[in-house]
Amino acid sequence: MATYGSQKGFFDLYDSNNCVGSYFKLEHVKKIFDLDESISLDFIRTETKYKTDNLIGESDLRKLLRTGLIRYFPKQNIICENHPKRKSVQASFDEYVIKSLVKQILPDSKITHQFFEEKSQKIIDFKIENGNEKVFLEFDGPTHFTDSDKSDPLTDKKTIEDNTGIKCIRWPFWIQRCTRNIESIFNSNIKGYGALWSTNYLFGDFKYPNSASIIDELSKQFNAAEDGYEYFYFNHRKNRTNGVVKNPTHSIVGQIKNDKAKMDRLIPKGATEPERWIIKDYD
Repeated sequence: MATYGSQKGFFDLYDSNNCVGSYFKLEHVKKIFDLDESISLDFIRTETKYKTDNLIGESDLRKLLRTGLIRYFPKQNIICENHPKRKSVQASFDEYVIKSLVKQILPDSKITHQFFEEKSQKIIDFKIENGNEKVFLEFDGPTHFTDSDKSDPLTDKKTIEDNTGIKCIRWPFWIQRCTRNIESIFNSNIKGYGALWSTNYLFGDFKYPNSASIIDELSKQFNAAEDGYEYFYFNHRKNRTNGVVKNPTHSIVGQIKNDKAKMDRLIPKGATEPERWIIKDYD
């Protein structure tokens, strides 16, 4: 998932279910951005001013997007495909990661990046056509939940669905960027994964009075929190590909343990079942 705190761990494009981190292998960066083979790893290092030989931080990759440099790379598609007269749109790094994962797990699907929806005159991150199924997918970073200028993601979701008759998935930043979660969108029997350890924003920071129901509804899209949200903060993920997987522990665990933060910090507005949100065992 995206990083909104200090960077740690590494993301593996080909083992995304188990590697949640925010440092990327340079050879995977080329695949994520679908870069031409003529683009060298040295070129990426130079443009991001990053010196490490094999790994690059997500925040440094965002520099490519902020400068608009990515627009000049071959094979990029950040002009609205269904509305060519509209100016090019700057996509987020998270979108490129998700797009790469969709192509990996659903190689026969058709992916329209930055789809222009005529009725609302809005750009939707993705339209994915997988066989007879069609879904819209929007990635929502923290500002969608903490910025007072942003509308309720559930309201936006309903508007898109009412306008188009197509299901809209809102992918919130606490849902791990991985192939498992993409599979869960198209198969309700698959349980998705949550990951909150790499962000400073916690559920109790969200502004909406119905934040608890928003979190629940968005997490249900991925079947990711049936038993509550405690595991989002921990460093042990059981029953994944090969047993137990270790990821960095969220800093809030240590803060609560050392009485530097209250457990209430984890409970969002409107929660009617506090036990679904609190950390019960942090030893």
